Amino acid sequence: MADDDSTRARIIDAARKLFAEHGYAATATAKVAAAAGVPGGLVFYYFPTKSDLLLATVRERAYRGTLTAPAGATVAEVLVGAAKELAAVFEEHRDSQRIVFREAGTNAELREVALRLIASSTGDVARLLAAAPDAPDGTTGATIARLLVSSLLMDNFLARGPADPVATAEVLAGGAR
Repeated sequence: MADDDSTRARIIDAARKLFAEHGYAATATAKVAAAAGVPGGLVFYYFPTKSDLLLATVRERAYRGTLTAPAGATVAEVLVGAAKELAAVFEEHRDSQRIVFREAGTNAELREVALRLIASSTGDVARLLAAAPDAPDGTTGATIARLLVSSLLMDNFLARGPADPVATAEVLAGGAR
């Protein structure tokens, strides 16, 4: 079983790298198999279609709802903590981001996966903001959460990492007042 998990993970990692570098359409499953060091047919054993492999590269290497804040954290503290954690997660999974930005326009299922992942991280930030003693109203908190996540994603994708996630969080915290 552990060998199966390891093989499957190697296939996903190879596909993620190749899809990010060359694009989904330009990457043959045979290239994925070669990069993973497995026979070509094994890719289809784990992933019945190439589309299943594409979706797995994003689903299985993405944000997993880990944001927390200490009890009584202020809006500024929540935003700074969330910005640091999300920036690290986004940087770690930059290849998955490249795939989403490149392929979501032509793959409706991938677009839905991406929207759910963004909603998850945005919802976690909004939930933490709502628990702050100086919490903004619900609409403002949700907007600030969306701006933080969107800003960090774009910085990571376009600028190869956030210039300063703390500065971004502090600017948004000022808008919550």
